[in-house]
Amino acid sequence: MRRPSRQLAERRFVVGARLSASIEPGSLGIVTQTTFVRCYWPTLDEPAELFAEGSAGIEVMGPPTPRNVVFPADTVFVDYLPDAQSAAEIALRTAFPGRHLVELTPAEVDLYMRAYRQYEATAPSHAARVATRPDCYLLGRRINIAAEGEKPVLERWISEITAAEALALCRGQMTRADLDVGRTYERLRVR
Repeated sequence: MRRPSRQLAERRFVVGARLSASIEPGSLGIVTQTTFVRCYWPTLDEPAELFAEGSAGIEVMGPPTPRNVVFPADTVFVDYLPDAQSAAEIALRTAFPGRHLVELTPAEVDLYMRAYRQYEATAPSHAARVATRPDCYLLGRRINIAAEGEKPVLERWISEITAAEALALCRGQMTRADLDVGRTYERLRVR
């Protein structure tokens, strides 16, 4: 099981942030030595390299799984215990009432990781251990299903693509039209 980095003092921790970025390459800027915990990634209809060249040392601990975000090659996708994340967030909210969890201070990171590891050490053997998927790439379409003349109602339809296709699209080696040829889409079902 991959665990979060132990060099906590040198890392930025971003917890529960709603990240927004355009599809433009590098729109999140250069990001280094950062752990993203339970962040909400932008909803993108095709893969995009959101981190600028020079970004490195990124760790991602879900959920949710980042979709269509092409990460730097050295990114680590950390396995995690959802219950340990909850215990860590409760410990933070108890110690720092009224504080919103987004970018944590070194003291908050220390408390978060101590609570996380304490829960992890005592977790039952059947506790859910989850891996963050590193390669969730898809093409999306929004289709209007409203009757003519009515207010538009858009449904999202998706088709999964490979990591190689995602990189080729981001680097201009393929176009969206190339990838659409012969591709079938399924309606995205939200549970």
